[in-house]
Amino acid sequence: MNVAFLGMGGNLGDQRVRLNSALAQLAANGCTIEKVSRYYHTAPWGSTSENNYINIVVKISCQMDAMALHTITSGIELLEGRVRTGERNADRTMDIDILCFNTDIYTSPTLEIPHPRMHLRSFVMVPLAEIDPTFRHPLLKMTFEELSTEVGTEGILAITEY
Repeated sequence: MNVAFLGMGGNLGDQRVRLNSALAQLAANGCTIEKVSRYYHTAPWGSTSENNYINIVVKISCQMDAMALHTITSGIELLEGRVRTGERNADRTMDIDILCFNTDIYTSPTLEIPHPRMHLRSFVMVPLAEIDPTFRHPLLKMTFEELSTEVGTEGILAITEY
């Protein structure tokens, strides 16, 4: 059984509905939802958008490999209305990133695991520390809790229950 951590969120449309739908679609595609963080309401990161985000982090288990999971998450993004404009950090209805997959290190033209910028983002590290504080980043060898403390809470506007 493989364990993966996914970062999910967006800033267009009703994010609570979209996130719940995306979780249901993960389950329908063979993923077991192990833990879900609270909702993190955050300011845009790396863009000039005026639309705030709602983000969650999810711990799942699955039988598939990382590329198969990537295919499923990309399909869920499309089903939730994701349109890729080519602009990095553009407004979106749904974004699903594979943050870690077991302790694997994986690089391809379409997927890099662990996610290369996850440790720089409070909206990723704080919820990761919430759901699994002792998991170690495969490259940095620090726990999610240590990385969360290092990055702080800048940009997190509110936290609400799932």
